Amino acid sequence: MNTFINELAREYFCEYLNRRKEENLEFKCFRSDDEQSSPVIGAHSDGVSGRILFTAADQRIGESPRLFVKFLSTEDEKLWPGCPVFWFRTEIHFFAEVAPMLDSLRSIRHLIPRFLHSKDEAGKMAIAFDHLAPKGFVNADQKGRLDYAHLSLMARKIGEFHGYSFAARKLAPGQLEKAASLPVDSYTSLVTAQQTQTVRTLRRALEPLGRDPQYADAVLRIERRVLADFVDSVTRAFSANSANADFVLCHRSYSQSNVMFRYASGRPVDLVIMDWQTVAFASLGVDLGLVLYLEASQGVRDQYWDRLLDDYRASLSETFSGCEADLPSKENILQQLRISAATTLNMLAYKVHQSQTKSGSDSLHLATWNDGCISEVLRDMARRNLI
Repeated sequence: MNTFINELAREYFCEYLNRRKEENLEFKCFRSDDEQSSPVIGAHSDGVSGRILFTAADQRIGESPRLFVKFLSTEDEKLWPGCPVFWFRTEIHFFAEVAPMLDSLRSIRHLIPRFLHSKDEAGKMAIAFDHLAPKGFVNADQKGRLDYAHLSLMARKIGEFHGYSFAARKLAPGQLEKAASLPVDSYTSLVTAQQTQTVRTLRRALEPLGRDPQYADAVLRIERRVLADFVDSVTRAFSANSANADFVLCHRSYSQSNVMFRYASGRPVDLVIMDWQTVAFASLGVDLGLVLYLEASQGVRDQYWDRLLDDYRASLSETFSGCEADLPSKENILQQLRISAATTLNMLAYKVHQSQTKSGSDSLHLATWNDGCISEVLRDMARRNLI
């Protein structure tokens, strides 16, 4: 096994198991393509997409916890098809620089997995994550869109994470900007590369609205404000800094694919947010929009829209006392959903593509996504004056 990764695993396990490094603690490395055996963190080895799983082989400690490791060398261009090294470096930066700064304001460890990161002289980087399954965290027990109990928990947890940005501006001026000086984002180039496919998907989804007279004005607005300059309409929801008062550090891919739930008596009571490769300053509506439109069905939106917004804002205000005056109003939150509407639609179109091609790790729970689902979302956005 690679000596660097071996030492990383050894350091992690010795700390985790309270063992001395001098003890003869052996490790083995093996590939596992079984989603059930390694459901949390993707990994990369020698340019081949796969998963690296370390286990302690010393039988004296019984059944040991497992951890997941991502690593790359400076020569690597991609971790796996479609995943640029930029994303990996962003995740390393988040855990190495941003998370500790946020943790200094108030512990953030309940929202993210325990981790260890390292870098050797040659520039090879690695990050190891605690395996959460032994702690009772699992993937959502529902396939497809989620019910209110799951959505409320997701809204509250991302509201809590967003709350750190508002608190940092007040309690540690300048520290957020310094810690979160993330690498140059490649998001614009990715949106540009997918623009033709995405716009084609959205225009197909618009066709049913075009046949309904009550949506005639909405169709014209979408064509003019969203599709005419699609890349600009998507990327305006992102910022290289935190100057916009309602822009926060966003996960940017906040879906059930990137969280793990813990259940009690059949109900979700806690979650941990995974995969921080795309974290960046953005409109708070980027994350919240995915909860409301990717993960919620139309029936749930109709019944619980206001409650979900209230859940989100309540969590914002509960994260740090004394910062309530600096938090966005409900109308400001709706305005941020307007700013990020094109970004939400871009993600939905991408998920439809995943569903149709059965690509991506979350293609199973998106199996029912199609153009009709986006038509449904477009109607809802139009009725709520979000587009």
